[in-house]
This record gives sequence, structure tokens and C-alpha cells, in this order.
Amino acid sequence: MLAWPVEAQPAVAALWAGLPADPAAWLAALQQSPVVRRIGRDPELGQPLLIDGPEDAPRLYLHRYWQYERSVAAAVVERCARPEPVDEERARTWLDRLFPATPGAPTREEAVDWQKLACAIALRGRLSILTGGPGTGKTYTAARLLALLLATHPAPERLRIALAAPTGKAAARLRQ
Repeated sequence: MLAWPVEAQPAVAALWAGLPADPAAWLAALQQSPVVRRIGRDPELGQPLLIDGPEDAPRLYLHRYWQYERSVAAAVVERCARPEPVDEERARTWLDRLFPATPGAPTREEAVDWQKLACAIALRGRLSILTGGPGTGKTYTAARLLALLLATHPAPERLRIALAAPTGKAAARLRQ
């Protein structure tokens, strides 16, 4: 209410006081509104708001953001549906070069190099998400994955690679 003009504040306060306190009452009011479309129930009539999701956890969207989310979800599904062909011998050679065994480390049967495994799996996919807490080697792994992709792809100049990070600090590390 900070941005409202002083003369409008009593009307806004009265409107606010008349709103239901219970979330179920809010949902019921929204479902009865002609400006809200319930996905799977109501016809598309250009409503600016949508309710989507399961009955026990409905989500309210602005129409355009619902479309954006569906578009992103469809792109993710499409990318995950088609694995990339991989020259396994070449990939194995480069994986061993990028992730050499540490002298004195447990044998291959005793330990799993999770970063190496992550890169091997990511090599087959068209979308990879690398997560982990601070200091777990995300930047290290991302750098080696990029090297692996460039070294093993039959046409590396045609690769389209995009990196994203949740914070400015993480993005700066990826740029290094």
C-alpha cells in the first residue's frame, strides 16, 4: 500500500478487510470468477488468470507465465527424449585423460569417481543439470564436461552450449 495515493488508502483498506482469510475461500472465490480459467475444466475464453495443478495443490498463474512454463517444460522433455550418439571408445579415452586415477587411491571397483560418471552421463544428453553444495566440484566438473564435449563431438563448431548459474558468484566461476 506504500505506492497508493493517500486518498485511495481507505478504499484499499476496506477492500482488503473484505477479503477472505481462509485459503480455501480464496480458491473458491477465484474458481467462480469469470477472469479465471481452470485448466481441464473451463473453456479458453481469453481469461488472464489460470488455475492449474492437482486439486490439493492448485497454482494460480497469469496466462502468459503459464504459457512460458509449458513452453520451457516442453523444451526440456524434447531435449531429454533424444539421446546424443557417442563414440564410446573416444569418450572413454577422453574421460580417462580428464579424470586420471589418483596414485594410491582405491581401485576402480572400490570407488566411484562421481564427477567422471556425471560427465559420461551428460555426454549422452542434450540437457544436463549439475548440482551440489559449495566446494563439491561443480565448476571443475563443468570445465571438464565442456572439454569432453568439444573433444568427442564430430562437429564441435556446431555445438550450442549454454551455461546458467543461480548466483553471480557461481556465474563468475563458470566464466573462468
